[in-house]
Amino acid sequence: MPRLQSQTALKNILKTYFTEMRSPIAWCTSAGPAEILRALGFDMYFPENHGALLGASRIAEKYIPRAHQEGFDGEICSYLTADIGA
Repeated sequence: MPRLQSQTALKNILKTYFTEMRSPIAWCTSAGPAEILRALGFDMYFPENHGALLGASRIAEKYIPRAHQEGFDGEICSYLTADIGA
């Protein structure tokens, strides 16, 4: 699959966004209590969004084994393990 020219720019934007945060980051599911966590001063990260992108791009299977090598169980959500592996 050809890569979009914007991929490098977006990767840098996201890296800067997450590394320069001053508040704690909470990993949250789509059904998680984001409003409560925001009120407590957390910034949100939704690994399901990235995992869905990896799955739709058909590259999740490349990253899931990396998460398993790091000790994450094979029975947990593949969106999460794809995100962690990436």
